[in-house]
Amino acid sequence: MEPGPRLADAILFPTAAYFPEFQRPAVQPSNIKWEHSSLNPANRIDSLAAVASPTWDIDGVSMDGQQIWAIPRFARGKPPKRIDVYYQASDLSLPRLAMLEAHKLFLVGGAGRGSLDVTRHFLRALEHWSAKVSDFERQYMNAPFGSQIAIKEISPDVASISIRLILDYNLERQWLSSQELRSGWGVEDGVIPEEINIDKLQFKRQLQDSICVVAIEGHPEMGDLIFKSHPLNVQHTYRELRNLTRLPLHPNVQRKPLYLVSKRVRFGGKRGVCGYLMEFHSMGSLDMVLGRIRDRSLLSTRLKWAKDITRGLIAIRDSPLKYYPDLKPDNVIMSNRYGTESIEDLTAVIIDFEQSMPWMKWAPPEVYWINHIERIASGNVDDSIKDEAASLLLSLFPDWKPIDRNVKYRPESDWHCPAWAHLNDDEKTSGVVYMLGKTIWSIMEGAVDIVEPATLSSFWAERPAPIFPTFYRTPPGLRECIRQCTSGAPEWNGRKQPFHIQGGKIKLRKADDLVDPFNVHHIQSAAREWWKEELEYARRYIKIRTNGPVDSADEDFVSFMYKRPRLEDVLLALEEAERNC
Repeated sequence: MEPGPRLADAILFPTAAYFPEFQRPAVQPSNIKWEHSSLNPANRIDSLAAVASPTWDIDGVSMDGQQIWAIPRFARGKPPKRIDVYYQASDLSLPRLAMLEAHKLFLVGGAGRGSLDVTRHFLRALEHWSAKVSDFERQYMNAPFGSQIAIKEISPDVASISIRLILDYNLERQWLSSQELRSGWGVEDGVIPEEINIDKLQFKRQLQDSICVVAIEGHPEMGDLIFKSHPLNVQHTYRELRNLTRLPLHPNVQRKPLYLVSKRVRFGGKRGVCGYLMEFHSMGSLDMVLGRIRDRSLLSTRLKWAKDITRGLIAIRDSPLKYYPDLKPDNVIMSNRYGTESIEDLTAVIIDFEQSMPWMKWAPPEVYWINHIERIASGNVDDSIKDEAASLLLSLFPDWKPIDRNVKYRPESDWHCPAWAHLNDDEKTSGVVYMLGKTIWSIMEGAVDIVEPATLSSFWAERPAPIFPTFYRTPPGLRECIRQCTSGAPEWNGRKQPFHIQGGKIKLRKADDLVDPFNVHHIQSAAREWWKEELEYARRYIKIRTNGPVDSADEDFVSFMYKRPRLEDVLLALEEAERNC
C-alpha cells in the first residue's frame, strides 16, 4: 500500500477504527476512459524540468504534503508575509495525474520535497498564474499577514489549474498588543522582550510551518535569526511566548526571545504581536546531527548530550512550568555557543514550548491514551461515536472542548494540553522520564527518529533504522536505566502495530502465503482491529482515572507509571556510564 492523502485517518490514527472500508476501484487501470488516461496526449504534462528563469522558489512542504512553502523571489529580503500555498491532496489521485507520482511527497523529508515532479508542476503553475495577474507583486505584499494561495482543479496543463490569492484578515484580528499580553499575564515591564517592527525584518528562507530565517535591516552583526509565528493559530504563538517568560536562564533550556515582532493591525490601527525573534543555530537539531554522525561512535559526546537534556528537564521541572510535554530529538537544538564547528563541543538545548501533544511513538501511554480519545472526539467519524468520546473526556475534564483556532487567545488563561493536565506533578515528571528514556536510546543508538508506531514521518526515515527497544551501541549499564524509564512502553511486551513501513510502502507484519501483505484491504482490516483494541485500553484508563481502580487488575493496569526513576537517578546513571566509557 503506497502512502496517500487518506493514510493518516484510515491507517495511522485512532480514527482507523471507524474509517469506511476502501472501495475497490470500479474501473481497472486498463479500462480507464481515454479522456482520463495519462496516455492521452491531451493529458500529457509538457515538462517537469526546472524552470529556466524562475520567479518562485519552493523552500519545503508540510508533513502531510498539503501546505507548500512557495516564495516569490521578490519577497526575499522583505518583511515576512507567511503566505503559504494550500491544496487538497485528494485532487492528485486522478489517473491522468499519475505521472506526477504524488505519493513521493510522503517518502521524502525536508527541502528535498521541493524538487519532486509534483512540486515542480505546482511551481510551473504558480509561475504561469502570477505572470497573468496584474500588479501581482503589489497585491502579494499588501495582502494580510497569513493569507493563503489556494490551488484547485489540478490539471496536467498548468494553464488550466485554478489558483487564487485568498485575503485572510482573521489572524490579524486575533493579535494582541504587547501591553495586552503583559497585563493579562500579570508581569512587569522588562519580563517580556522589547518590540521590533516587522518592517525591519528581511525574509531569507522558510524552515518549517512556523519558522523562517530572517535578518534585521541595518544590523548585519546580529546575523541570521529565527522568526517564529504560526500563520494558522495565534494561540500557539502566544502560549509559547508566555511559557518562555517563565523559564529559568539555563544552558540547556531555550533562552527568552530577543524581540517581540509586531505589525500594525488593519482594524483599529493598534500594533499586534505576530511572533518573536530567537537565536539561529546553524548546526540544526539533534536528529539532524545524529544523522550526520551515524557511523561514528563518539560515546562520551553522546552521553554529554543526554546529560545536557536531563539537566534541562530538571531545570524546567523546578520552574513555574513544572514539566516539558514534547521531548524528541527534533525539539532539541544543538548550540555551538563556544564558537567552534566541532561536533564534540555542541551543547544540547531544549526548545519548543508550545505545550503541544507529542507523537504516540514518543509519548507515554497515560498521555497518548487520552489523545486517542481526543482524536475520536474531534475526528472525521460518526456523530454518535464522537459524542461517546467527548462524554468520556468530560468525565475526566469537566471543561474539555475541541480546540478551535478561531477562538481569541485569553492571556489570563493558563492552558495545558488535556492529555497531560489530568496528571499530578509527580506523574507529569514520570511521563517526562519516559520520553527522556526514548530520547537517550535514540542518542546512544544513533536513531534519527523512532519509526514505530508509524507516523507520516516514518516513510522518509533512513533504512535500515534502529527499532526501539533493540540495543547495539548503548553501554550495558545504561540499558536497564532506559528500560526503567520507558516502563509501560508496549514494545517491551511485544505489542506492535500489525503493519510496518518497507520500501516506502505499508506492509502487513505477518501474512500467510494466501494474503498479499501490501494489499490495502488486508492492511486496513488489520489496522482497524488493532486500533479498536488500543481504544479499549484508552477507555479503561480514563475510567480508572475517573472512578479509581476497582480491583487489583486495575491497579496493575496503571502501575507502570509509578515504576520509573527520578530525573536525578537518570542523571546519575548517565554519569556512571560516562565514568566507565
